Amino acid sequence: MTFTIEKTFVSYEDVNVELPSPWLLDHFVLSLLLPISLLVYYSYWTSNINRKPKVRRPFTVPYTVPILKSTFRFFFKGGDIFLYTARYLRDQAAVRLALFNQDIYLIHGAKNINEIFQNQQFTVVWAYGIALRSCFGMGRKAVSMYFNDTSGSRTKPIPGSNIAPHNRVGYKTHENILHGILGAGHVHAFNRYENAIFKELNGLEIGDEWVEYPDFTDFYHDSVGTCILRMLYGPTISEDPVFNRNLWKYDSWVMSLAKRLPRFLIPEAYRLRDYMLGALKNWHALAREGSKNAIYDREADSDPFWGRKMMRERHEMQLTIDNQDYDSIASAELAMVWASVANIVPSTMSLALHVFLDKPALADIRTSVASTVEPGERLKFDIRKLEKQNLLLSMYAETLRFTVQLHVPRCSPYEDVTIGGVSIPNGQAMVINTWLAHTDEDSWDTRNGAYPLTSFWGKRFLVDPKDPSSGPGHKKPKTAPSDTQSNEHYFSTYGLEGAWIPYGGGLNACPGRIIAKQIMLVSCAMMCTMFDVEILADAKALEFSTSRFGFGTRRPVGKVPFRIRRRQIPDFETDR
Repeated sequence: MTFTIEKTFVSYEDVNVELPSPWLLDHFVLSLLLPISLLVYYSYWTSNINRKPKVRRPFTVPYTVPILKSTFRFFFKGGDIFLYTARYLRDQAAVRLALFNQDIYLIHGAKNINEIFQNQQFTVVWAYGIALRSCFGMGRKAVSMYFNDTSGSRTKPIPGSNIAPHNRVGYKTHENILHGILGAGHVHAFNRYENAIFKELNGLEIGDEWVEYPDFTDFYHDSVGTCILRMLYGPTISEDPVFNRNLWKYDSWVMSLAKRLPRFLIPEAYRLRDYMLGALKNWHALAREGSKNAIYDREADSDPFWGRKMMRERHEMQLTIDNQDYDSIASAELAMVWASVANIVPSTMSLALHVFLDKPALADIRTSVASTVEPGERLKFDIRKLEKQNLLLSMYAETLRFTVQLHVPRCSPYEDVTIGGVSIPNGQAMVINTWLAHTDEDSWDTRNGAYPLTSFWGKRFLVDPKDPSSGPGHKKPKTAPSDTQSNEHYFSTYGLEGAWIPYGGGLNACPGRIIAKQIMLVSCAMMCTMFDVEILADAKALEFSTSRFGFGTRRPVGKVPFRIRRRQIPDFETDR
């Protein structure tokens, strides 16, 4: 069967219908289109206003072993994996390092780092717990108080935290150090150090004839390291030569302990740690017994038994925290002892090393620091004036940029973190690496590669008013400090927020940053003023190692032999 469809054509002339005029038809169509267009525009506008920026999870750094993921490379080749990771960070605010039992999110870029530092709802106490357990031997029950403390370091706990006030170990520890080193106790602590380092250097058996020493690093361990311990703890432990020697031997094993290697693989590391913990427990016992019934001014900064008031108060505070005992307090004390010298002493040595290797810089610094010497019977510097010596400051800042390779930890315990278009889950470890920040060419100016960020350049932080290309960063200061003389080169860290971060940043920045700076400056000024030093090491020994990547500062790979003699200083006499 077939169907036929006939085409029928109808003309308007055949139909008796009165059609509207074209003008009325146009208005009718417009009257329909206008409200439809307005409705579409309103829907689009409101959807874009209320739409949140699209976020995604960070990119995961590739790994080859599914179960272990990046664990082996992180623990045993930390420097390599972070440099490898850097290639993925050019356009990323954060990347994910997947480990066996956790993830680590590496934050990069000055803007993103600044944003992390400005957030006061982050905590760092969990990272202290990891170090206390792995490196300093704290027991599981005691260290759980650090892992469980999500309250942060502010007076007001992080919203969502229900930690009992007496168990806020992070806040209480932070406040103790803050007041003892950065706050009211700062001036007293620095004066103690300056007196101690002058006495130490002035008492050395060094005359106007050259004397050779086997290692510049050991020289600073014995001088600056001892004086820092004396500043914090008084004479009880600082004048024990066995304790000091074992402290630096223990320091050489800290990275192995941080990798959680078992005792049977590194028995010497555990033996040294056991000795250090025993020595500190004995000191605590003697100090408790001695101060129990003694009559003395307990509000004074100095304490005849504890060295300083802050140390006595710290010990008493720790005993109020649940699950803490004399063993765990000794572990926390060992962490404090180690942290007080492990980075500042090699940094102080590195500053002096680079000054003595640069003869023009040495002559300039000697001239400039001479103007800061205070009148008196012994060598003493006006620290406020010393902190304004431009070349010395530049070499100080460059020393920290070049040597500090720390992982700066943060964690948001309750809220996801959105940064740079990526979302990081709450409760995850975030890490900022200072070395990656200090070698980020998006922030730093290398003068078209003339002064690469992988090398030391003492004048990097100096600005020449006559040279618009000078200065450490791509952002250039518009005006010089008010006390700068015409055409004088001046020190500047302008534009380096989130790029120069040797002390971390924000609320949890290193509380000892000011006194650390002053220790480095005054120690260098004294060495340059009191002694001539010639470095005898070859170029290979003067290369800087990255073996402590993430956990400390770079140091020369080998011993640095040198010779030293006392200078004749006409402006004052020493009390030798």
